[in-house]
Amino acid sequence: MMKPRKPGLFGVSEDFSEDFLSLDNKLIKHPESTYFFRASNDSLRPEILQNDILIVDRSRKPKQGDFVILYHDGERLCKRWPCELEDAEVFGTITATLRER
Repeated sequence: MMKPRKPGLFGVSEDFSEDFLSLDNKLIKHPESTYFFRASNDSLRPEILQNDILIVDRSRKPKQGDFVILYHDGERLCKRWPCELEDAEVFGTITATLRER
């Protein structure tokens, strides 16, 4: 019969001395031009799901295949770049998504 174990971090030794992980430093490269949005639907499934948090950098120009936030006819949309909508104004490029469990 197995003895119960205390929950903890598996594989982390006591001499582990790495600094704490900062999501700000990891995910936000340009704080002055970074915005957060929440996905309102699953239209870009499986990459982006409803309620995912989208981290958007306005200073980063989109490359082919990137996801972008854009405005078209007064509506805010999330699309894959390049977008075929005429007269769409790119707000910024999605650089990361966060999903709560």
